[in-house]
Amino acid sequence: MKWNIRELKARASALAEAHRPAVRRVVLLYCGVLAVMTLGSSGLSMYLDSRIGTTGGLDGMGLRSILQTVQEILLFANLYFGPFWSAGFLAAMIGLVRGRDPENRDLTEGFRRFGRILGHIACEWLISLGLAVAVGTLAGFLFAGAGDPAVPLLAAFALYAVWYGCLFYKFRLSLYLVMTQPMGAVQAHFLSAQLTQGHKWQLLKLDLSWWWYYVLLAAAVTVGDLNGL
Repeated sequence: MKWNIRELKARASALAEAHRPAVRRVVLLYCGVLAVMTLGSSGLSMYLDSRIGTTGGLDGMGLRSILQTVQEILLFANLYFGPFWSAGFLAAMIGLVRGRDPENRDLTEGFRRFGRILGHIACEWLISLGLAVAVGTLAGFLFAGAGDPAVPLLAAFALYAVWYGCLFYKFRLSLYLVMTQPMGAVQAHFLSAQLTQGHKWQLLKLDLSWWWYYVLLAAAVTVGDLNGL
């Protein structure tokens, strides 16, 4: 089945307008909590860095160890909060598509499905790791005789980018299935591969139509990385 991107966007806009107060409330709550978590963790991490810098010598070893442990826990918590919180936002938007007002409690749906979301994250990580190993091995074999060591590295990067892009759209619907169906992450990935058969190019065009969003996202991530240096 073919679908028109403009029609999809028009339908989405109409739904958002019909449920405008609820959508605005949920979006503001989602963005606000995410901003507080990101800025708060960055500020606390900088404060801990300043405190760690003053605990030199053997006398400060115990305090320095505690502060470093707190910093690592903070980093871990901030790293894993995002996927579960974003899964909740996805649940709210799925509710909108189904014709009901998105609710604030929808944002915690990712935490209520903790095991399934964690399994989804693990599947994505294993797929990326397996792909990296396979691509690295293949590039090393094909370009083993290259005089410049950068050649196999660049070839591996190019192969990984293309292959990962194909797999990304193959499993694009896996998180949606985990959030809407009584199934685990592995089953969701297999079903996603079936549902996206013949539709990967349409999904890519849909993403390209939101190019400005991804540019802003990349800029925000870059600024966050620079602040963390």
